[in-house]
Formats: sequence, C-alpha cells, structure tokens
Amino acid sequence: MSHLPFYKLEKLQFIDHLELQPRTPNCPSFNIQSLLDDMKMNNDDSHFITDSIKSSYYDTNEFISAKFPKNAFSILHLNTASLQLHFDEIVTMLSQSNKNFDILCFSETKIKEKTGILRNIDIPGYSFFHTDTKTNSGGTLIYAKNQLSPKLLPEFSQSVENIFESTFIEIKNEKKSMIIGTIYRHPKADSSFISSFLEPTLSKLGKTKKKIAITGDFNFDLLKYDLHNPTNEFYDLLSSFSYRPCILQPSRVTSKTNTLIDNIFINDLSCNLNGGNLTYKISDHFTQFVFCDAFGKIPPKKEIKYKRNFKNFKNEEYIEELHKINWSILDHFDTDNAFKALIHQHDSLLNVMAPLKRSTKRELRLEIRPWITKGILKSMK
Repeated sequence: MSHLPFYKLEKLQFIDHLELQPRTPNCPSFNIQSLLDDMKMNNDDSHFITDSIKSSYYDTNEFISAKFPKNAFSILHLNTASLQLHFDEIVTMLSQSNKNFDILCFSETKIKEKTGILRNIDIPGYSFFHTDTKTNSGGTLIYAKNQLSPKLLPEFSQSVENIFESTFIEIKNEKKSMIIGTIYRHPKADSSFISSFLEPTLSKLGKTKKKIAITGDFNFDLLKYDLHNPTNEFYDLLSSFSYRPCILQPSRVTSKTNTLIDNIFINDLSCNLNGGNLTYKISDHFTQFVFCDAFGKIPPKKEIKYKRNFKNFKNEEYIEELHKINWSILDHFDTDNAFKALIHQHDSLLNVMAPLKRSTKRELRLEIRPWITKGILKSMK
C-alpha cells in the first residue's frame, strides 16, 4: 500500500484533495470554439468558409464508422515528429482506419540530408517523394497512389535551413491533373518564408490553372488570425489565391494551449470538404484529413504483383549451384558495381529455381492484412 499515491489519506480527505486540484483536459473538447467562431473575419472574406466545409474531431471508432462520400478524393496529413520512429504506428493507424487514402502527407519527418539508406518506409501501392531537412527537425514527404502517376515538382520542392521544407507533386486522373504540396515551416522562421517562398510559389501555381491542395504544419495559429500580424498576412495571402482551410478546430491540444497550426488548404471554392482531426495518438499533433470532390472519381486500377514460386525449390541443389558461380569476377568491380553484379547473378539463379508467378487476388489481400494467417483462416471455416 505504501507504494500507492495518497495511501495515507482517508476517503473524505482524498475526495477533498481531488476537488482542489485543477483539472486539465488530455483530449480536445468538442466545445472548443471552431475557426468559424474564433476568426473574426470581415465580410469580404466570409465566403471562404461556408456550409460546404464540415470539420470535426474523430476518435478511431468514430472515424471507422463515419460515412464519408463514396469515391471522394482523400488527403491525410500528420506532423510525425520523426517518420521513421513512428512509421509502424502510422501503418497501424491506416490499417485500423479502414480508409484507403489517395494522398498521405507528412511533415517534420526528420529525414536529414546525407543520412544514407533509409529504413524501409515503403507502403504497398504508393510512391513517395521527400525533401530532406538540414537541421534536427523539419522535413516533408508525400505518398501518392501509383495509379495517380505522381511526379515530383522540383521547382517547388525546397529546403531552406531553419526556415522551411516543402515537397510538391503532380498527379493525373484520366484527363485531369492536380498539384499536391506539403510544407513544414520551422517555428522560429523569419518573414522570408512568406516573401521569398510562399507568395512567389502561390503566384506560379496560380498560373497553372489547376486544382491545388497544400497541407502541412505551418506554425501559424489560425485561431489568432486577428491578433497576430504574420498569421493575418499568411491567411490573407492564401485567401487572395482562393484557398480555403479544411480544418476548423485546433490541431494541437495540450493542457495549456489549443492551436490550429496544421491544415489542408484547397483552392476550390465550389467543392465540398468533409474532414477534421483524427485523435489517434502518434505524435503531439492530431492527424488531419479531408474527403472532397475537387478531383473527381478515381477509377480503380488492378494492381499486378509477382511472387516467387518455391513449390519445386530444392535447397541442396540451390547451394550446389551457388558454389559453381565464379565469384572472383566481382574483384574487378568497384563496391557499387560489385554489389549489382552479385545481385544479378543471384537473381538469375533464383529465377530458374524459384520462378516468379503472378499473385492471386487472395494473396494480394493477405499482403494487405498479413495477420490473417493460415491458422486463423482454418479456424474461421
């Protein structure tokens, strides 16, 4: 008992003690004033926030059961506070959410320049593009579905030490194309972020006449729009290019502060936006998401995958064939080319002894849900 807190207190003393303590919320209150209430917008800007925007908080169960528009284009953003550190948690969140997002944007990845080979951060069915950081914080990365034919836009994907990192890509859907960007602005960045990057970038992007979504952790608290001049300048600049925020409630909530510094902006005044904050705990920021009709319906694309057939594979024969290869030829190459030659020799042998075959639909489903083992399947019958 001596190891338990308050063990010396009598029951009534314990209750009195609790009533004297300040209570701090550990999760967002749904009574928190939204951006609509907190931003005292003038009449000229009021049309940027309309009934076409829905923004709420969702825990995991609420998010799973929520009915979002079918075939809507979907974007997710999260300040990861280190992508590689939280990658397994992110994959778990995506799996549990049961929502197949088209675009995944991550800020503050903490992927540094010249870090060498990254730990495996591949997500099946997606291609990713990233911008390294020159500091111990920052960095941006975007995953896009392969069927969207994503390509990097180097002109807008930049890194300026202690100021910002940005990654921009272009995606295509039949005859339509759209630009997706994610930005991390460092908390102590000076005004050069707006004057030297954001304003000229928005101007160049505007000339493309394309639908554009910009996500990120901007470290401008939109709830202080009317109190903080740099935030006012940031939001007014986005508004002047017809961007609307999809997230209306605080995206980072602590016991002392509620701030709306993470968001998803889309330059389409007519589209319907249905999103909010997912309160699944990964970093000290919530996860933002939006389902919208800005990009239209995305046709399903059959994914073709191959795996090796080990049905007739014989281990002893495989080892014997390995010994027959003249590995001394690798001595004539430098390290990189020697490694490539080794892989080529090994794959050539493996292609004969365990040839590739096309994966079935069932095998593809098991790759997505690997916890469904043969034992579990047997017990389900």
